[in-house]
Amino acid sequence: MYKHFKLSLAMTMLVSSAITFSSAVAHSTVTPLATHHGKALAAGIYHLELIVADNRVQLYVYDRGNNAAYVDGLQVKALVWTAKDSQEVALTPVRLNLMGGTGTFAAADIQRVIVMLAEEGGAPVNAWFKFSSSPEQP
Repeated sequence: MYKHFKLSLAMTMLVSSAITFSSAVAHSTVTPLATHHGKALAAGIYHLELIVADNRVQLYVYDRGNNAAYVDGLQVKALVWTAKDSQEVALTPVRLNLMGGTGTFAAADIQRVIVMLAEEGGAPVNAWFKFSSSPEQP
C-alpha cells in the first residue's frame, strides 16, 4: 500500500509540474517590438506596429511571440485623428504580416490613430496609438 501511495504521489507531482510549466509558457509576456521603428503595442492576441507618414498608414501584425502573423482574412480600419479632423483609412494586405492604406493627412498633424481589427466573424480589437502632437489630457 505504501508503494502505491508513493507512486500516486509521484504521478500527481509530475502532472502538477507539467501543468504549471505549460501554463507559464502559455501566458508568457513578450514586449511588442518596433522592428520597423514605428509605434508598437499589444492588442488582444496581436502585437501591432504602426507606421505613419504623410497620407500613408502601415500596420505590421505579429502574434504574442513577435512572430509575423498572416493578415489574410483580417478586417482592419485605422481612424486617423489630426488637429483639424479625423478620417477612416481602410487597410488591406500588402504581404505576409503587413497591411497598408492611404488617406489625406500630414504625419506631423496626427494626434492619435485608433486601429480596429477583427478576424472574419470574430470580435473586434481596438488599439490606441498616441503621438507627440497630442494635446495633454486633463
